[in-house]
Amino acid sequence: MRSANAVHPARQFAGGGRWRFCFVALALAIIFVMPPVHANDVQVELRAVVAHDDPQSRRLSCVVINNSKRDITVWKGYGGESRQNRLLSRYMHFPIGLYRRPATPLTRVTIAPGTSETVFTLSLTQIFFLNLAQPRREWHWGWAGSPPRGAPPVSPIHGQGGLGWQIRRAESATLTAEVEIDGQRVTSAPLELRFEKPQFEPVKVLVRFDTARVVPPDKDARFYEIRLSVIKVIEGALTAEERTMTLPAETAERLMTEAGARLDKTANRYTFANTVLSLTFARAQTARDGNTQLILTAYAKA
Repeated sequence: MRSANAVHPARQFAGGGRWRFCFVALALAIIFVMPPVHANDVQVELRAVVAHDDPQSRRLSCVVINNSKRDITVWKGYGGESRQNRLLSRYMHFPIGLYRRPATPLTRVTIAPGTSETVFTLSLTQIFFLNLAQPRREWHWGWAGSPPRGAPPVSPIHGQGGLGWQIRRAESATLTAEVEIDGQRVTSAPLELRFEKPQFEPVKVLVRFDTARVVPPDKDARFYEIRLSVIKVIEGALTAEERTMTLPAETAERLMTEAGARLDKTANRYTFANTVLSLTFARAQTARDGNTQLILTAYAKA
């Protein structure tokens, strides 16, 4: 005997169908409330601010402009490998990206209709390694293209790494920004940046190494301080201060091997065999910044 409150199976099935229909309708409504991002509604712009009276203040800003009639959400900051906000440049056949290590955390922000937000601002001097006296630290340019491939370029305006990369600078670089807006990637129009090539004076000398020691390391890199004696000047000249070089470990250790390095009894300093090396330098100076740096570009046994 069936209860008066029992529901007929056909009616029960029909009720479940109505619930499923309502759920689908609600999902479709949400989709229509959050339409895809269109180029006419949202703009991403790269803007360069170059103060000629203060070269160190040169900046590159990425601005998101909301021309739509609804709120949009973006990430603020430059996290490097997080890829929410990216700065890209085409170098040779590969697009290369700017990475920051360690990456900094990004924050989520909302941009109201008819307003704009600067999502990141970067120092041109830092990201393009324009200060010849300042070693590369947190900023890196690289690609993840398919092998085989060479080493990534030092930056879009410098050639690959190695001796003398600082003076191998192109006069321009073309960049684009990619920003994640409401989960979708939106790209800026290309922006061309131009830079003056550094002026440099060639210096070539025959030298012997006297001593070397490891400079107290920091968290990012290790350097050697090498003292040398000039045997013969072939071109230009070295000042007294320039006869003490500070080089990154990768370069210094190759040079020291060529010069016959030996640890002394204290195990804190190196001495050298009576080997004569030919060293070629570029004493470079950027036109506006006034930075001067002696850059090793080549070496060989004499």
